[in-house]
Amino acid sequence: MSSYINHWYNHLESIRNSTIHFIPSNLSTLEDIRRDLGRAKDIRFILTNGVELRSCQLLMENLAKLLCFPKYFGKNWDALYDCLTDLEWMTGTIVVLTIDDADALLQMPNDDLSKFSSVVNRTIDYWQNPPDSTEMKRSVTNFHLILRAEHSAFGRLMDWISRPICIHGKDQ
Repeated sequence: MSSYINHWYNHLESIRNSTIHFIPSNLSTLEDIRRDLGRAKDIRFILTNGVELRSCQLLMENLAKLLCFPKYFGKNWDALYDCLTDLEWMTGTIVVLTIDDADALLQMPNDDLSKFSSVVNRTIDYWQNPPDSTEMKRSVTNFHLILRAEHSAFGRLMDWISRPICIHGKDQ
C-alpha cells in the first residue's frame, strides 16, 4: 500500500467517532483509495459521484443501490435516515460513503439540499453515539462520509454541512 493509502487506513481505524471528511480533488484518485482500502475486511468503501446525486430522485435511487438498501426502502428523507442508521445488512465495521465531485450536490434544489444536509448531520450524530442495544445484530460501528471536490467549493460545502469536518490537504 502507498503511504497515502496507509494514511487513510490508519486514519479511519484510529477515529473512534463517525466523521465527515473533505479531500481536495487534486489528491490521489478515489478509485486507488477504494481499491486499496477494499482489501481491508473491516472497511466497506462505497464510491459515487455527486453528479449521480444531484436531485432527490437520483440521490435516493443511487444510494439505495450502492448501499444495498432493503426493498422496503421508501425513497424519502425519513427512510434514507432510517437506512443510514441501520445498515445491518452491510459487512465490515466501518462504512465509508465517498462522493467524488461533491460540489455537484450544491446543484440540488435548495429544499432537497437542506433535507439531505439534515439527514447527513443526523446520521453522523447517530453513529457518534449509537444506542447500546443487544437486539442490534449489525457489524457496522462507524460511518464516514468523504466529500471530494475542487478546493474552491470547500466554503460552500462547509456551509452545507454546518458541522466540523476533517480536512485533508496536499501533504497527506
